[in-house]
Formats: sequence, structure tokens, C-alpha cells
Amino acid sequence: MRGAAFRQFLLSLASSVLWDMGAATNSRTGSSRKRLGHMQKDTTSQMKRILIINGPNLNLLGIRRPELYGNYSLKQLIIELALYSKAKGYRLEHFQSNHEGEIIDKLHSTIKKRDYIGCIINAGALTHYSYAIRDAIESIPLDCIEVHLTDIENREDFRKISVLKDVCFEQIKGLGIDGYKKAIEILIDRNNNG
Repeated sequence: MRGAAFRQFLLSLASSVLWDMGAATNSRTGSSRKRLGHMQKDTTSQMKRILIINGPNLNLLGIRRPELYGNYSLKQLIIELALYSKAKGYRLEHFQSNHEGEIIDKLHSTIKKRDYIGCIINAGALTHYSYAIRDAIESIPLDCIEVHLTDIENREDFRKISVLKDVCFEQIKGLGIDGYKKAIEILIDRNNNG
């Protein structure tokens, strides 16, 4: 799908995906989101939201080691997850950053927002040593699930360590894109069953 057809496809998803690629691209995505708002009414504004945070190098999905992480680009991943969430009556908000502080700021921003049902975080390499992200997760009122595309238990020794695991109520690893879908299902189930 290329050109105008692809743009039209993205327009149709604009109301269900809040796309934020961090400070490096905020001006571009922010203006696109504003234009889209004038062209299409947001029919999902009453939906509860699920926040997905992806950390460093996940913007390179489909490019970086596809034999390990898969052929999906980050945009393809998020579009598929947005459709999956929308079909279940939830709106997906995505945030990706290569910068630890921006991820922490995004987590902190959820404190004032009450329409999130939870957060799915793949902090990338920050999983293994970012006590600051750990503290931010512990400080927010959201249920968080840690997700990894690969099985970090069967990778290099340094990847086996997760400093986030104890502050997330669940860790899902090694299921590829299905790990994100499983996390969405778990958050929805927790939301529906109190």
C-alpha cells in the first residue's frame, strides 16, 4: 500500500491511534494530528485508553535484526494493535522514545489522566538498568505490564535482568506481536472484572 491509499488508510485509523513518537518528531506528528482532527470526527473520544510505551531502538523494528525482532515496522505494529484494541472497544495511545527522561515524563503524565486502564511497556535496553523508569512505574496509579518481543531469559546474560519486573504486575516475553495482544487482553480483563 503506497501513496494516497496508504494515507487514506492511516486517516481511517487516526481516531483510534494517538501517535506520539517523542520530542524528536512531535512537531511533525502534532501538526498531522491537528489536520486529521479537522478532517474526521473523533468517534473514540469516550473510549477508555490503553497506553503503550516503546523504548530505545524500537523505532527500528523491521530494520534492526528482523530475524530476531520480526519484519514488522513500528508503525505496522501500532496500527495492528490499534485495530485490535478498537475492535474490543478501547483506544490505543502509543509513545516511543529513545530517551529515558521522555519515557519517565510520559509515565508521570498519566497521573492526571483517569481514562487509561493500564500501560504496556517495552523499555528496550532500559529494562535492564533504568531504576528511574522503575521508580516512575511504581509512582503512577496504572497497572503496568512489561512486554518483550523476544524471550529475554534466553538471550545474553545482561538481557536476563529486568529491574522493571517487580513493579509491573506481569511480564510477557518471547511472543512477538502476540505478547502485546496478550497484554491488551489482560488489561481489558482486569478493567472489566475490577
